[in-house]
Amino acid sequence: MSRAQIQQLQIQNNKWNDRSAFKVVFLNTGSFFEITNSSGKVHDVSFQCILQSLIDIRDSDKAKQFIIYSVQSSSPIKNDQSKDQHTYDSIRTTGSIECTEWKYYEKMVRVLSGSVFTYPRAQVVAAEQSKLFFNVVSRIVHIAINREPQELGERMPFNNQDIQAAIDFLERVISDFTISVPTLESQKLEANFTVLKNTIYLGAPGTGKSYSIEQVTNGALKVRTVFHPDMQYSDFVGSLRPRMVNEGTTKNISYVFRPGPFTNAYIQAKNNQYQRVFLIIEELNRAPAAAIFGDLIQLLDPDSMYEINIDPDMLDYINEHIPETIDKLSLPPNLTILATMNSSDQGVNSLDTAFKRRWAIKYMPIDYTKATPGILRIPVQGVECDIEWGNFSKIINDKLMVLGIPEDRLLGHRFLSASDIVDRQSAHDTLCYKLLVYLWEDVLRHGKRHHIFTTFSEEYALGTFGQLAAAFSAGLPIFEIGIEESILAAAITQAEEEE
Repeated sequence: MSRAQIQQLQIQNNKWNDRSAFKVVFLNTGSFFEITNSSGKVHDVSFQCILQSLIDIRDSDKAKQFIIYSVQSSSPIKNDQSKDQHTYDSIRTTGSIECTEWKYYEKMVRVLSGSVFTYPRAQVVAAEQSKLFFNVVSRIVHIAINREPQELGERMPFNNQDIQAAIDFLERVISDFTISVPTLESQKLEANFTVLKNTIYLGAPGTGKSYSIEQVTNGALKVRTVFHPDMQYSDFVGSLRPRMVNEGTTKNISYVFRPGPFTNAYIQAKNNQYQRVFLIIEELNRAPAAAIFGDLIQLLDPDSMYEINIDPDMLDYINEHIPETIDKLSLPPNLTILATMNSSDQGVNSLDTAFKRRWAIKYMPIDYTKATPGILRIPVQGVECDIEWGNFSKIINDKLMVLGIPEDRLLGHRFLSASDIVDRQSAHDTLCYKLLVYLWEDVLRHGKRHHIFTTFSEEYALGTFGQLAAAFSAGLPIFEIGIEESILAAAITQAEEEE
């Protein structure tokens, strides 16, 4: 599907946005698209998520029979979670099932989320945002069969041909947004291979740095490593290491060159000259990066054609594993290095200017509209409040900024993952043992804890993290009064929860 086709698709979809409580944006979103619900909250849903859900339904006669119930005149669907789950569990099929259409019932979609859908994100979205999920599936089906919807969010055409048409449509979309590996012959027709800049992705924890790299490198060849404080140049490029070898009936120590991630990526690039190869470095500044790169720093200049001498053992190893031998080392044009860094981590190393200026920098801002969807339950004075993760993180970040906390120590919109807050217990444990620990031990450790947390909560004096965790687990308020008031103001109402 070309960009022009996607633009035309969005024009068609905009007409439906005008008469729907949900606003969907396909254009310029890559393999994800954005949906705004009636409350103005934005959710990201992937094409893969919807595709796998349709495949799950297509391949389940039990699911299709369940959907048939939705349009029967005296439907067994009661829109009651336990009753509809019982109805689904009691279905017995003996032959191929053919649907005609699908009528929306909230609890019905939730039953499908737990009993039919296999894609984790689909399970979460269908369970927590069932109306939104149905609306999106309806749009995809109507687009795929080129039919104008009559009741977009209430019912959709859903016979076997409609389902397959939607699956075929999504597979085309995903294929067109995925970096494919072209044939050698087709790539040789290209006179020049566009060189991509070596880039550092910089931002607060949870702003999607690793996720963005995954999107950029999707479908390409990758070598991944994580820097750590004890890492050295020899770990990065490789070195001679002892190894036990069998010589007849005895074992002796021999020395062999063991390649590091850089050497492995280099060899991949030389052996696949018409494909993109990425060396991905997570936590770049957790180690002395300039020392680890050593002479390789010269190769990072984006406009240079530097060649450097390398250790003869490394050179011998490389020449044994590539088709054409080399005398000196230079970066192949199809090899790109991407790295993430977050200077808020404890024990990080600063990057010197000579090293940093050789990279492109991509700053990843905090974007609350893309926050992980999920609900946190926060005890405040006399009540427990349910609050969206995005709203809670903004409340905390606003206070941290007033305190002069650096931006790279704030809470990124993806600081918590979907699996962290998929249910009440997970959300409680994640909040207590991941988020509160980060705030208490890393962000506020130098005399600023009382600006976020209260110092006393009933019989608890909150002087240690253990006391804080105990009070929170007991359902007692732990935040100072200003934070509590902001939480109360942003709390989800009963009407919003029902929606």
